[in-house]
Order: sequence, then C-alpha cells, then structure tokens
Amino acid sequence: MAEIGASVVMREISLDDYDKLLHAIYRAATQPTLWSDVIEMLSSLLGGTVISLQAHSLQANASLGTVTSETDQSVQSNYEQYYAARNVWMPGLTDIQIGRTVHADEIFDRRDLVRTEFYNDFLRPRGFIGASALILERSEDAVLVLSGTLTDKEMEHVPPVLRKIFDLVGPHISRSFELMRQMPALQLEAQNFHSSEAGQQSAFFLDKRGRVVHLTNAGTGLPFNGENFWLDRHGCLKLFDPKADRSLKAALHQIANADFLHLKGGFAVRRNGKTPLAASVVPLERRTIKTMFDRVFEDVPIALLTLRDPRTPDRSETLREFRLTPAELALTLAIAQGMSLREYAESRTLSVQTVRTQLKTVFAKTDTNRQSQLVALAMSG
Repeated sequence: MAEIGASVVMREISLDDYDKLLHAIYRAATQPTLWSDVIEMLSSLLGGTVISLQAHSLQANASLGTVTSETDQSVQSNYEQYYAARNVWMPGLTDIQIGRTVHADEIFDRRDLVRTEFYNDFLRPRGFIGASALILERSEDAVLVLSGTLTDKEMEHVPPVLRKIFDLVGPHISRSFELMRQMPALQLEAQNFHSSEAGQQSAFFLDKRGRVVHLTNAGTGLPFNGENFWLDRHGCLKLFDPKADRSLKAALHQIANADFLHLKGGFAVRRNGKTPLAASVVPLERRTIKTMFDRVFEDVPIALLTLRDPRTPDRSETLREFRLTPAELALTLAIAQGMSLREYAESRTLSVQTVRTQLKTVFAKTDTNRQSQLVALAMSG
C-alpha cells in the first residue's frame, strides 16, 4: 500500500466524472489493461494523489504487480523488485476485512515507520508520510489493494475524501473483478463455450488447481463419484485413471504458466471393461505472460476439459457443411435432444422471439421448414 507521488489541490467530483469512472471500471473487466485508465482517473479526481492497484504475495512478501499513476517507471520498478518486500504496511493487511478502507497509521505506528528502511530510502525522498488503502480481494497467498500514497500536505485534507471515493467505487470494482473471474474475455472462450454446450461431449471449465468453475449441461448428468472421475472436498476434478490424472495436472500446470510449447492436451481416460474416453484440455486464454491478478483470483477458469466417448457420434460434424454459427449449432442440437424453444431460451437468457428468429435462419441454411425435419437431419449420418 505505497508508492510514489505528487500532490495538487483536489477538484470537485461531478456526477459526470463519477459516471465516466464507473464506465471505465466495468470496461476493465473484459480488458484488464484498462485498469491503468481507472487508476489515472482516480488520481486526477484526487488532484494528483498517487493511486495504485497492487497485488502482493503475503507468503513470499513480494509484489505480484502494480498499476500506478506514478509516471516514473524506474520508481515503480524499484518498488516491485525491492521495496515491496520492505513495505511495513503490507503484513498488517492480512486480517483487515475485505471492502474496508484503512489508513496506514491504523496498522503501523508512524513513530516506528520513520525508523524503517522503507520510509527513509523510499517514502521520505519522495515526500511521503502515509497512505490509505481499500482491501479488494484476498486469497490464501495474496492480497489485492487499491491505495493512495500521501504527502504531509495531503495528510491534512485528502484521507476523508479518499476514503469516501474508495467506499463509493469499491463495490463496483469488486463486481468488475467478479466479471473478470466468471465471464470469458476472449472470443476464443466464447466459441469454446458454445461448442461445448452444443456437442455430445461433456465439458468442464477448470481453474489452475483443477476446480470445476463451470460445467455444461452434458456434464451435469455425469456421476462425479462413479468409476471414471470424482470431485474432492475442494471441488477439484480427479480422474481414477492415474495416467490420465497426471496428464490433466500437467496440462493445467503448463496452461497456468503459459507453457503452450510443451502442452499436450489430448489423452485417453481408461475405464474398466469399457472403451476409453477421449479427453482434451485446451487453454481459455492464449496469453504469453501472466497478469497480476492470477495469484489473487484463484477461481478464474483457465482451461476447458472435454470428455467424449469415441463411439458416440458427433452430431455437430453432420451439420458442419451447413455453415451454422456456434449459436445456431447450439440451438439445432438442443432441439435434437428434445429441448423446447422456450426451455432453450430460458437456459440462454434469451427471448423466445430471438430463438424463433435464429430457428428461421437455421431452417433456411439447412433447407428444412419443420423442427421434425431438422431433428432428422441432425440425427442422420
């Protein structure tokens, strides 16, 4: 909860400013690089107070990354590489309630602060004496905080306003983070979701520990404590086939560390007296570097695991020649499985009219004009 800074007199915050700030916060949910815009806007609204979004490892006592309004990149680099481990305020955040804004003096006495290396070599040369921080998220290993680092002059008038703004935007930032966890940000993820929901295979969205974050309708019908796989008490998917379980763990580790070069996502899951299941693990984000949020957001889905009996025909292959979109394919296969238009609309949070419009397009592409004809086509081949 500290960085770097400048100080000017705060300007009045208008409703228009507040609306723009909230818009930026929710945009950052799908484009994490835009958090820098949010931080810059907060700093501007506070008259130049240095604002930072920090992820910090509590176990290693090290920075996991910062987004800051500080313009001197060397200062930010020095903090992340050296002074974050000497930040005497960070250990005091361990037991602070999520959603609470706390002032530095509440967790570390200023009389002790002025005798530390962190103060004398990092804060004091830049004119800083205190800070306020909002606790946003916490995992077993890390904490995510929004902080403002304050000079002597700012200590006179900024903390009450800073606390008020943090209290106003905090719930919105938390909701934005929830969107970051649960909503696939890339088009690739959306395509994977549509195809996995539509097909005959079972699909599981897994976080880096193998916990099931989401599963498709086909997956919900599978016996989790049966002969093939089960969920442990943490919600992690385990395969009874030892070799397959090792392959799944290795794939998740490689995806979590962006090691796509060595990723071998396909393997078989052996079953007693039955044909092995065909398994495939693919990354949901093809990123080359990890973001600062990864260690804090432990339940972010990073991989899609699909399990399929190779003897079961893939109805989507039969319909591929008609060039249906993922949404049209999902609708067609849902109808083939006996789902009504209303049931399908409710499952996708769509209006029945929208689904009927999609169905008309499907009829035109497949040269059919009744649902019974469409079902027969989907079941053929």
